[in-house]
Amino acid sequence: MTNDPQTKDPAMTDDPNADLAEMLWAASCDGDELDDLLNGDMSLTLQPEQLRDILAWANARRDAAVAAAKVWRPIETAPKDGSRVLLLRNGHIVCGRWNNDMYAPKPRPYWSHDQERIFGTVDARQCQPTHWQPLPASDTEARNG
Repeated sequence: MTNDPQTKDPAMTDDPNADLAEMLWAASCDGDELDDLLNGDMSLTLQPEQLRDILAWANARRDAAVAAAKVWRPIETAPKDGSRVLLLRNGHIVCGRWNNDMYAPKPRPYWSHDQERIFGTVDARQCQPTHWQPLPASDTEARNG
């Protein structure tokens, strides 16, 4: 194998860190040495500009993940399929879902939430959320990727 960054190793195609692996591959002498590096059997010497590129990539990836996790989206863009989401309602965060109210004599769809049983449907209808976020991944989902 050569040190050609354009050459792609087929084993890396399903890897979520393939772009980082390709950077390391480009910085190493050949594919065998990359395998040794990834297995912990050898160390890697990087030039300062290579290290800067890798750190810039990692920082950009981290920043994008943090930003995506903390962005409140307009309620108009929320899913209306009954799936549970985080809702920003009157300055408070609640867990809720779109309720199409289909069993009512005169359906009036609205955003229902986990505190509706305490405060009532009237309160839920009068104080609708303005923003939403997807629920964070569960521990099981996070471990399974």
